[in-house]
Amino acid sequence: ISVSAISDQEANIVLSVNDIEEFNSYTIRIIAVNSVGMGTQSDAIVIQTPSDVPNGAPQDLTVTAFTSTNISISWSPPVPTEQNGLITSYSIQVYGYPFPAVNSSINAPCITMDYPVTQLVTFTLTELEEFNNYTISVAAVNSNGTGPYTANITQQTAQAAPDMPPRNVISTANTTFISLSLLPPLNTSQNGPITNYIVQLMGTPFTSSPFFVYNITPVYLATELVTFEVTGLEEYNNYTFSVAAANSGVGAYTTDLFIRTLQAAPSSPPVITNGYAINSTAISLELQSPSPINQNGPITSFNVIYQAVLFQTQPQYISIQSNSTSYPLVYNFTVELPNLEEYDFYYIQVTAMNVIGNSPLSPNITVQTEEAPPGLAILLEANALNGTSIQVMWRAPIEVEQNGMITSYTITFTPINTDIPAHG
Repeated sequence: ISVSAISDQEANIVLSVNDIEEFNSYTIRIIAVNSVGMGTQSDAIVIQTPSDVPNGAPQDLTVTAFTSTNISISWSPPVPTEQNGLITSYSIQVYGYPFPAVNSSINAPCITMDYPVTQLVTFTLTELEEFNNYTISVAAVNSNGTGPYTANITQQTAQAAPDMPPRNVISTANTTFISLSLLPPLNTSQNGPITNYIVQLMGTPFTSSPFFVYNITPVYLATELVTFEVTGLEEYNNYTFSVAAANSGVGAYTTDLFIRTLQAAPSSPPVITNGYAINSTAISLELQSPSPINQNGPITSFNVIYQAVLFQTQPQYISIQSNSTSYPLVYNFTVELPNLEEYDFYYIQVTAMNVIGNSPLSPNITVQTEEAPPGLAILLEANALNGTSIQVMWRAPIEVEQNGMITSYTITFTPINTDIPAHG
């Protein structure tokens, strides 16, 4: 810096040097100059300018979602000429939405006391809300105050399984499905868009698939009532179930709920394991109850339907009451069909009944009663052919009285003259 000559050679000269750097050391020497040239330099004085608030923001701010509750951030210090003093810490502003940040202003200490600071700084924001947006900016701090903040960067934390189960679960039973209505978990516990609901099932006495998944259109911060049906269940079966909401993971399940599906008519018939004639007018049947999984409710009775083939009588019925209180019923029993036609074929079917209705009919079986002595043969006429021969003509018993295959006839004749012995 050159200063013009001053008339008073003895005066102290005061000069202000402007536009120099804050918190910087300067070496100062004075040299007198006249018309001949420059004199000798004075002794040096070293002086440091005071620090000031940083006038530059940190550089290269990057933000990364580390987990569902942590965000990792990194930055470089302001350029050296804008630090204006020893950086003691950094101020991090955090704004969360839709859920506000617990701590909106965080102090991150500076890990070095060097000046100027050049080291990359990393910091982890913790205890954040899952699947929440955070706007983040950083400023350098020295003993004079806080400098300007960086431009905002927004980062969303990762999803996590819901913290809480669905609410207000109401179930209604049908025969093969359960209707459910529920509310999603609280907004603060959803931790991401709900994509489906999972029903965990345990059935007795009949087991089912242990899980039922109901997919929905993903909704975040859902509040609407959800209704759906859990299908593929067994009739008249006890179910213990619980429900969870799911997104990228399966959340907490509700406490166990209990329901029984409704009865339905048996879906398969009883089984006729054997049928045989006891005599010419009775048939014995050996029966077995429908398969347990197809009974669909307690069996109250069995109905036997039978009809003669040859004589084409009207169908007849016998009902056998079930006095068992067990369910499902495993039952083998014998039924006798009395007062039947002799030596006739019978079509026989069986059905089971509960309080809802009848099962399908079992396949037909055919059983024939045993033979019985035939009815009356009708003598039409007898003619003497000569002195020692008689021709006899007769008609077989009517069909319904033959009672079996006619294999022979016995002819009995008695002389009117009692002195001649009878023959047969």
